[in-house]
Amino acid sequence: MGFDNKDSGFDVVNRTRSVPDVGMFGPSDSTILPLLWNWIDNTLGDDKERKLMTSLLLTGTHKPFVMPRTESIYHNYIEYTCANKYLNTIQVVDDALKTIIDGLKLRGLYNETLIVIASDHGYAFRDWGQTYLATWRVLYEGAFLVPLMLHNPYLEAKQLDGQYTNMDILPTIMDILLSSQETAHESTNRLLTARQDQLNLILSRYEGTSLLRLPIE
Repeated sequence: MGFDNKDSGFDVVNRTRSVPDVGMFGPSDSTILPLLWNWIDNTLGDDKERKLMTSLLLTGTHKPFVMPRTESIYHNYIEYTCANKYLNTIQVVDDALKTIIDGLKLRGLYNETLIVIASDHGYAFRDWGQTYLATWRVLYEGAFLVPLMLHNPYLEAKQLDGQYTNMDILPTIMDILLSSQETAHESTNRLLTARQDQLNLILSRYEGTSLLRLPIE
């Protein structure tokens, strides 16, 4: 199991020749997105029924919170400079997510795509008087809280209050794929189905809690 293709920051530079550096991970999110569309378009071609999985690492909200040169508007939300830069980069990542959704709709893939949004850590900005960011020497809740969102137009919208981890992502995806398999009548939703042997292979490799199996009050 693994990815067939991997594009790093160096790959982006080699293909585009001139890419401004925006932080510890290299090129800006907007620079990476064209590579995503090229890969999707070239891989799918005329076969729109082919099943794909891709992982996209958006890094705009990672320290040092550098705004891309293409962003001309910088807002002064608060006086704390570091946190204010972070808030501005959130807007940049929001715009990137909108571009991704618009691109999926343009290609007729939006209804058939499960979008999973997660992160590896949060940030603590001077919480309780500490001076460090992220999880570096910060043992407070703000450094560990991350988003976990799963979206598809055919999934019922729910907000769960509880403690979950990134270990719960794969079990939840598996349940969604299993529930979308076509039956003798019709599928429970219109997500792309996966072969049973593929599901069985992955099913034996995960540990965690599926969010679909939790009681909803």
